[in-house]
Amino acid sequence: MHNRFLMSILSLFLLCALTACQNTFPDTASSVVPSETAAEEVSMESTEELATEKETAVIERESAVNASNQTSSHHEVDDDSLCLMYQQMEASDSLCAVEYIGYCEAGDEEASITSAIHGSSYVFMNYIDLEHRIISSGEEIYCIVPCEDAVSITVYAYDPMACEEDSSEHDSSEHHSSGHHAEAIFYNGEEIDASCIGDVLYSSENTDPIILTCNVSDIIPNTIVVVTDASGESVTLVPSLSLKDGSVVLPDQGACGFGPTTGLANPCEDCSLEDIMEEIGCELYLPEGREHQHCTLYSTEPVMGEITFKLPDYEMVFCYRVQQSSTSLDISGIYLDDVLDEDSCQVGSYSGICRRGTLDGATVDICQWYDEENQMMYSLSTQADDLDGFDIEAIAEMMIP
Repeated sequence: MHNRFLMSILSLFLLCALTACQNTFPDTASSVVPSETAAEEVSMESTEELATEKETAVIERESAVNASNQTSSHHEVDDDSLCLMYQQMEASDSLCAVEYIGYCEAGDEEASITSAIHGSSYVFMNYIDLEHRIISSGEEIYCIVPCEDAVSITVYAYDPMACEEDSSEHDSSEHHSSGHHAEAIFYNGEEIDASCIGDVLYSSENTDPIILTCNVSDIIPNTIVVVTDASGESVTLVPSLSLKDGSVVLPDQGACGFGPTTGLANPCEDCSLEDIMEEIGCELYLPEGREHQHCTLYSTEPVMGEITFKLPDYEMVFCYRVQQSSTSLDISGIYLDDVLDEDSCQVGSYSGICRRGTLDGATVDICQWYDEENQMMYSLSTQADDLDGFDIEAIAEMMIP
């Protein structure tokens, strides 16, 4: 009995001691679990960051591949469109191709060029570098493509009105030595007077296509382009538009247009006299008794109306033109071979100028006057083998109300 009592006391003592010792140990569960959770969180964040980096890398690689594919695709189209151009030049035995591609607004040339390029079906124009864009004074934009065998292309300023009155009295070699070009320049087999040729606006042996803006006046071109091939053969362009049908003016040989895809730059269309007055915005008065009247609208900027007719007492045809204009300018569309006489005149209350000259062996009379108040330009012209005694100013007076 006594022994059992002692054993009970000893068991109780050991139990208390063990309980006390257990309370002094750290809570391993509470101390270990938080650190494991933190590790798991760090591990998850690292995994997410790594996944994000991988996704970004994949996206960047895909973007690069797509961009490369797009660039490759563009270049394929570019090569195709330019290849067609080269084939056309080869088929027509041309050293270059030229096309009017749009209207250029003064002060906003780059935007005008961009708009013209985007409106073209020839994709290669999008790849013409800025260094191959020549911005000269003018409202017309042209694209010129030298042939594959070309070795140089040069653009000169040109002013036909600055040609010396009698170039035959001067030695041509003197012009060449004092001018901006070393060799004579020919157009349709005839040498261009060197005094008409100005500064070199662009010159390159890199015969990539070029964009050129030029021509303040639609009847007087202001640039010349010379393309030369490896054999030394060259062709001269005088970029301009025909007032007859709006097509690009080309030399007799050595150059071609782009083809029918771009259409005409400023096409003309038959119309009535009422159509012209509505488009121009003014009343027009013509001589009574006129015959064989024909009316045409030119989609120039701004539009121009033209009326041709005959009068009973005269054999020749008269050409009457009218166009809105902020200044007095020549809208006759006639570039005389030689000016025989030129005088200021008065048509009604309007100041004008009368000019007589020759063109292709015929005598031409031109009378032009300007309505400053209404900003309207008028032109009357006619031609015949002999105009002695004829007064075109008297005919012009019939057109004033």
